[in-house]
Amino acid sequence: MERPCQVVAHKFNNQVHLKFDARLTYDDGDLLRVSYPLGTVIHHFTRGAEFIEETNTEAWFWRSRWYNVYVNLFADGTAKNFYCNVAMPPTLEHDEIHWIDLDLDVKIHPNGNYTILDEDEFDEHRIKYGYPEDVQARARQAVEEIIDLARRHSEPFAHLKVDLQD
Repeated sequence: MERPCQVVAHKFNNQVHLKFDARLTYDDGDLLRVSYPLGTVIHHFTRGAEFIEETNTEAWFWRSRWYNVYVNLFADGTAKNFYCNVAMPPTLEHDEIHWIDLDLDVKIHPNGNYTILDEDEFDEHRIKYGYPEDVQARARQAVEEIIDLARRHSEPFAHLKVDLQD
């Protein structure tokens, strides 16, 4: 079942935000999991740059959830951090996972610290792109859901060995 794929993130206006090659490792109809190795080239179109991935990464995308989670791994397989993108649910089309980035992010460290990122970008883009009220509400709800899952050590945060710090 494992096969090559591309991950393509879009902004709300459908502009391609970033794109990279990965391997689709799991699809149960709701959850899609991909992995990509250290050295993967991330094409970041909105920044006009390419980045080289510095960790091995596993990413979790749910067709029923308004976020995805990238688990960045040290060489020994332990979690360096969890980078959670608030996003509209993904689609899988012709071996491409497409998702719409809603700007808000939550970064969770294995020591239990977490940071909500890019609130200023969310505020700017909700006006610029005209996020409907229900999309704004779902985005803010997704932040709370991510933090709640991490607090409960639910997947994909089962490897979080400490409690979250407020």
